[in-house]
Amino acid sequence: METATPAQSAPTARRHAHARTRGGPRPGVVIPWVLVGLGSALRIRQYVFDRSLWNDEASLAINILGRSYAGLTRPLGVVQGAPVGFLWLEKTATELLGPGEDALRLVPLLAGIVALVLFRGLVTRVLPPLGACVALALFAVAPSLVYYASESKQYGVDVAAAVALAWYLPWLLERPLTRRRCLAFGVTAAVLVWCSFPAAFVAGAVALVVVVALVRRGEWRVLPAFVAACALWGASFLVEYVVSLRDLHSNRALLGYWAFAFAPRPLAVHSTIAWLARDVPSVAHVPFDLGALPLAAGLLVVGVVGLVWRRRAVGAFVLVLAGVVVVAGIAHAYPMADRMVLFALPFTFLVLAASLLVSRRTAVQLALVALIVVVSVPALGSAASAVVHPYTRTEVRGAYAFVEAHRQPGDGVLVEGEGIPAFLYYHRTLGVDADGVFRMMGSPTPCDNAAQLDQLRRWRRVWLVFATAPDSEAGHPIAEYLRAFGWVGRPTAAFYAPGPSGAVLLEVSPTPATAAPTVPAPSWQPDPYGCLTVDLGNLADAESVVGDGS
Repeated sequence: METATPAQSAPTARRHAHARTRGGPRPGVVIPWVLVGLGSALRIRQYVFDRSLWNDEASLAINILGRSYAGLTRPLGVVQGAPVGFLWLEKTATELLGPGEDALRLVPLLAGIVALVLFRGLVTRVLPPLGACVALALFAVAPSLVYYASESKQYGVDVAAAVALAWYLPWLLERPLTRRRCLAFGVTAAVLVWCSFPAAFVAGAVALVVVVALVRRGEWRVLPAFVAACALWGASFLVEYVVSLRDLHSNRALLGYWAFAFAPRPLAVHSTIAWLARDVPSVAHVPFDLGALPLAAGLLVVGVVGLVWRRRAVGAFVLVLAGVVVVAGIAHAYPMADRMVLFALPFTFLVLAASLLVSRRTAVQLALVALIVVVSVPALGSAASAVVHPYTRTEVRGAYAFVEAHRQPGDGVLVEGEGIPAFLYYHRTLGVDADGVFRMMGSPTPCDNAAQLDQLRRWRRVWLVFATAPDSEAGHPIAEYLRAFGWVGRPTAAFYAPGPSGAVLLEVSPTPATAAPTVPAPSWQPDPYGCLTVDLGNLADAESVVGDGS
């Protein structure tokens, strides 16, 4: 048989390639882009829903709006922390588009769409076509990823940064490494560590795997260039640590809030194992939205085996990254819980889909896909519901709009204590004002609630505004508040929205009711008595405490 020369084989190869594409695009190319479009549509749908800022978003927003670029490098107020690069991007969006929710959520939206495109590039490189489509489908509809793509916090940007850095892994190793590609990785990582705290974990895991691969392949000439590129982003991260992270690691309020996400101290094997046994399933539920956890764990083990067997570098990256996150939680360097580990969700989907690598038999792969669907039922159900009913938290903007539309001269306005950040934001954007704050706390002894409520008698009408996050430990049911406020007046108008949030108009009685106001303690506190406090004063003055004006 005659062997074709290179000159003869090139036209033949072109003809064969033309023959393959004459029938139109291949499903393995089209379907991933369709899934990118689906995920983008879900994120845009959530964005245009234009929900209110809830208290955590508002707490960060009033820092962004009330400070200069230089001021954002200093410790933030209202128990907040975020990467300086992200804060500057948010500040730029509000400078260009105004202080509204759409401007504050534009950066996370763009990050969410970019993450979809980059994840498509990653999974189509390292997984077979069916596995790539499975991983991308999970990524496209994941409730947490859709939600945080329109949350004015940094967690959606964390995901985009993590996927962007992981995308470099196969790109760096698929052929002999060049200095130009080393520099591209180093510069990208140097920028992203300013925009995302966990980007350093992902960049470090990629760097370690690439260094080991270069040593194994004997590419000694390019190794110094890659090490120099890693030194570039390492130096960038060190500067960012001094500017921002160092203060967060000494912030007692933040450390106290995330105490549950750190291993107990003093460190001990049994307590650390117990913490992991509690924390890992919690993360699987929120934010990963995985069901049937034993089955999910089994699929993840199979996926890791498949990666280590057939995609060794990617498997090593996943294991290194998981180890770094766990060690950070044990060392109290980074919380291992909730939205703080959202950046790891794409790699969880990649590992689930990688379970298909253990067999090339179509029947086995389809069975594995069916099992992946089973563990993804909570996420798929939530995604389907969100098309009609987008995700929301505390719709307090409507409550303030209701107050402004029905308020009369001389009316008083009081804000529930937990809702102060949202008030400060909507004071700036809607011009609302308030005369004080009310709270309810538990107490081991009875409280003089009557004396607190008597302060309301200076007004004939008082608006009570509630803005409680649905998963809050500090909020209290609106009905419990109204039961206590019934001692001083009666509700005559109300606006209720999801959250729960709302505005209730209280017609103040000239004389008190016969029974003194008593309420039970909040359910999250063991004390038997609920104590009301009413602190009067112009709440807008509190904005100066948050923004340093610099």
